[in-house]
Amino acid sequence: MNDKINSNELKAELARKGLTQTDLARRIGLSWTGFWHKVTGKNSFTVDEVRKIRDILNLDDEAIKKIFLI
Repeated sequence: MNDKINSNELKAELARKGLTQTDLARRIGLSWTGFWHKVTGKNSFTVDEVRKIRDILNLDDEAIKKIFLI
């Protein structure tokens, strides 16, 4: 996956769902540090992690494209 993400869009989706970044990190099976490295572009989200985020946040394809810049 792309290393760059639109973190503001991800934060907005989390706020709409009443979740924090820590909540999302736990739900996709990452430590806070691991999640932060992915959000900041140091590491990439895997396809499986993106699918989990899509399912947890109930995102459509357009929202996924906005967040993950694909």
